[in-house]
Amino acid sequence: MIAEFFAGLVVAACAAKQVGEVVEGVAFVVRVARNVWEWLRDRHGEKSGATASEAIRQIVAADPATLNEQARQAVEQEAGSLPAIEREVLLDYLTQVPGRVRATFSRPEDPEGKTVPAAWTIRSSDDLLPFLPPRLPEIRPGDSPAGAPQWELVERLGSGGFGEVWKARHRQSERQLTAFKFCLDPAAQRDLLAHELRLIETVQQHLRDHPHIVRLIDFDLAADRPWLRYEFILGQELGRWLRTQPSDPNKREEIVRDILHTLAQTLAPCHAGFDAEDGRRVRIVHRDLKPENVLIDSRGQLKVADFGIGQVQSRQALAQADEWTRYSRVGTGLSILASAFTPLYASPEQRRGEPPDPTDDVYALGVLAYQMLVGNLRAEPGPDLDDELKDLGISELIRQVLRKSLAARRERRWQDAGALSSALRQGGKAAAPSHGSRREVSAKDSPPSPIPGSPPVTHRVQPTDDLAAVVARLPEGAVVELEAGTYELREPLRIDKSLTLRGPDRDHCAIVSAAPEA
Repeated sequence: MIAEFFAGLVVAACAAKQVGEVVEGVAFVVRVARNVWEWLRDRHGEKSGATASEAIRQIVAADPATLNEQARQAVEQEAGSLPAIEREVLLDYLTQVPGRVRATFSRPEDPEGKTVPAAWTIRSSDDLLPFLPPRLPEIRPGDSPAGAPQWELVERLGSGGFGEVWKARHRQSERQLTAFKFCLDPAAQRDLLAHELRLIETVQQHLRDHPHIVRLIDFDLAADRPWLRYEFILGQELGRWLRTQPSDPNKREEIVRDILHTLAQTLAPCHAGFDAEDGRRVRIVHRDLKPENVLIDSRGQLKVADFGIGQVQSRQALAQADEWTRYSRVGTGLSILASAFTPLYASPEQRRGEPPDPTDDVYALGVLAYQMLVGNLRAEPGPDLDDELKDLGISELIRQVLRKSLAARRERRWQDAGALSSALRQGGKAAAPSHGSRREVSAKDSPPSPIPGSPPVTHRVQPTDDLAAVVARLPEGAVVELEAGTYELREPLRIDKSLTLRGPDRDHCAIVSAAPEA
């Protein structure tokens, strides 16, 4: 059954590709779904829905080796005459389907998506849509990003409407790993070049040493496939990590409060802004905060991803949601996808297309905190959220913070992450400054902290980093990992706290001072 379903997908994807136009995203997914539905109806008539449903159930239950073999057989059967490179693209497309199937069926009672809900069935092509990748793969393992031949792409870590994320390895050193994020959506590519270059440069300059932000190392927005290179984080997304934490509401509240406080502290200096070279103040609003962009590394340290491109990604996601709505208006009946494509974390102003504002991030933090408290990362806060949280035994402080964070009108929310952080510290009594008088917050005001019960904050330092500045910002008990090289001190290195320094042996790491003598 799996092989037959995969064969239908091969035929459907080839047909969608041969239309003679560049088709991807919603249009591509809808076209493939309709093509495979017609293919199944030609073979099974009125039983096509039952056939597809059984195939999906078998995909959920099958092991990876079986799925890969079934996919390879389907490609050879339906596309054996095509060039080898095209067959590999189709095979790569099919191997993404099982992951999307399990992600679709992920729910509180089955976080891994290894079972199918009892009442679920496929009745039309619309029901196939959540399982289909947004485009045929353009990037293959073994490729190198344009302008970065020293890096070899080894594993696709994720894909979506914006593009793909890949794990890469240095061709001369297998131990050196990094992550590339490729922008493959044409509209988003234009957006990056036209509007986000300055913001990305600001992120790279001012946030590269922040221990709670995934470091942006390099980028090329002018490449045919624009890319950004980040540090590689060995860990897991927030949602998966939370599944291992206590389900007791009181214990969960303590964890959520600390995560929310850490996120707010991380965002506070970004909302306060940084001085640009031309004298202007550049404020950074993430605008795409969601569980997938909050990572917990192997040491238990929280990391926020996608600073600098959140605005582009959120615009792309909102445009995609609008496109789904347009398809549904012409009679395709896509109501089944409502939850999958609703921009849960976007503020009302963001959904209306208004300019970025720190209160957009405050709203997203409120949604995230609510979802973590109720134990469902697909839940959307409703008008009775206060009663819902009260029934769970959540404290008045947290309920007050969330009520204000999730206010429908911007001016009624905490005006930035710094105000939200202060409210958590001061028992909800922090004043919310007006739009024109946001207080200045620096990274030093909010030293990073690990999640409760986690190992100490660990920060990796490269020879190109300002070691003295990094050490000054780290909290008591932090661990500093020095990479091999020579560190030039731009100012005297003063250590007035207990820190652990780890690194290579003395033959590979040296510290020299370039600071003037006192």
